[in-house]
Amino acid sequence: MLTLGESILAVKKSDLKETLRLIRHSSSISAQAKRDHTRLTLECICDGLASNTDELEEVSRNALFKPLKSTEETICDLVKNRFLTMEEESDNSQKSSALAPTQLGQATLASALPPDAALFVFADLQQATRAVALDTELHMLYLVTPTNCSIWQGCDWNHLHSIFSKLQNEEKRVAKLVGASDRFLLSRLRGTSTSSSDRSYQLHLRFFSALALYEVVNEKPIDEVARRFRISRGTLQTLQQQSATYAAMVVAFCSRLGWTYLHDLLKGFAARLAFGVRRELTELVSIEGLDGSRLELL
Repeated sequence: MLTLGESILAVKKSDLKETLRLIRHSSSISAQAKRDHTRLTLECICDGLASNTDELEEVSRNALFKPLKSTEETICDLVKNRFLTMEEESDNSQKSSALAPTQLGQATLASALPPDAALFVFADLQQATRAVALDTELHMLYLVTPTNCSIWQGCDWNHLHSIFSKLQNEEKRVAKLVGASDRFLLSRLRGTSTSSSDRSYQLHLRFFSALALYEVVNEKPIDEVARRFRISRGTLQTLQQQSATYAAMVVAFCSRLGWTYLHDLLKGFAARLAFGVRRELTELVSIEGLDGSRLELL
């Protein structure tokens, strides 16, 4: 592993004095500052920068921030969650562990998902492989919708329950498949407190995000959708862009795992979410100067 490097900084003559002061100054990072090295460890193994504990220890020593956990603890967590495999090997009477990425580990790297998010996506998609509703696109949209509770901060649960109670039969079937229920919404109406990190809380808000996006990709006006769900236009557009990015990551994840059928079902949603168009118009929006509003006029 390289331990030396060269960097050239070009500055104006007027900035030279201040630049030299900053270079010679002590680090502004606290010696106590720590970061989780789980993702770093996985990337090093997948990219071939390290293949055993000793090499990972060296990486950790040269990192800008100290690790939250020891290298061994991090490796154990990655092995436990099936991101890595570990094999004991002996070399000149010394035992060491050879580390290699699993298909899940490679998929996590290829999709750029954080390991904890990758586990969530993996469980989500694995459940979908056993039962996915294809009579509408809502279920597929749900799979490429990120969990972002902040956009629903201060939401009116009475209004959301009203929307939920008026869903079409096919939409209610998707709600049942993903675990969204009238019972949870009623508990919120009764004032039952729930942490934002609660799984059911996140699931239901994600379902309403998917419902909003479902209307967007079916070319309903942004303002109309925002009014229906009582969120601002800017918030809805932020969700739209976040979902477009997340959709591309999920598709890459499926591809690397070899889940061909799910990959084929979900590909194309990134472009559709970005432009807010139906499937048949996806290729047209790739033409420079054409967007959803212009296609609607055509």
